[in-house]
Amino acid sequence: MARKHSYFFKIVTLKYLKGVLFLLIASFSFFLIYKCFQRLDISKPGTSAWVGVIVGSLVSGFLSYLGAERVKVREIKKQEMKERKVQIYVPLYEDLLGFDNYLKSKPYPNTLTVETFYADKAYSFTEWTTIKTDSRFLSVNPKLKNDLNKLEELIVYYDKLKDDFTYNVFKVIDRYYAEECG
Repeated sequence: MARKHSYFFKIVTLKYLKGVLFLLIASFSFFLIYKCFQRLDISKPGTSAWVGVIVGSLVSGFLSYLGAERVKVREIKKQEMKERKVQIYVPLYEDLLGFDNYLKSKPYPNTLTVETFYADKAYSFTEWTTIKTDSRFLSVNPKLKNDLNKLEELIVYYDKLKDDFTYNVFKVIDRYYAEECG
């Protein structure tokens, strides 16, 4: 558990460290430019023109950098969302569809036959079990983690109830045949 938090802490720390470093460099640069402009006589037409060019280029460069960083972060997030969809959510969805089909094809206790009892176990979340032991687990939404873990517990509980029911039915059938057949 500590490993997940330290990984997250490192990423957040690097993100803020980069921002603080950028802010310090920008502040220092603006301070130097301000000190240089204090020494200049801006009343001259030639001086004011190139001072305007320098200030304009610095401001536009700064805004371009911020815009490029924002676009880069958005692109990275989009790429991560696509990867999560392919690696996590599509297999989980297919696993849930398989479980849904299993429940529809094996209704309990509406249909009971002898074949129903043999070699019949509840559907298991093979993909979710794989994801939990994988690094993909870090990318899953915490609410979804809780919901899938609860669903997995409910499946185990369902399987236990079904096994208990099957055991009790076999007991009744055995007792019936023992009384009838002697």
